Amino acid sequence: MVAAGVIEPSDSPWAAPAVLVKKEDVQEVQERDAALVHVQSWLAAGKRPEWVDAAALDTEMRAYHSQWASQEARDGVLYRRMQVGYIS
Repeated sequence: MVAAGVIEPSDSPWAAPAVLVKKEDVQEVQERDAALVHVQSWLAAGKRPEWVDAAALDTEMRAYHSQWASQEARDGVLYRRMQVGYIS
């Protein structure tokens, strides 16, 4: 993958190994995860559930509810948008 230019080597102490996964594999795993199926249904409805409804659910679902603004579904796969902030 280095030769193909997909990734590049790094000596940085902040470097992390690259993990590339086929979309189909991720989608299959997410479809077996009851919590993620639930989140997908929230996103498909296009409306964040009321807190009173989410509060009745388990800790994992409450966490997904609190992360609503950073979640999106594309082509059947759930993604979490990461925002990079810089401290000056």
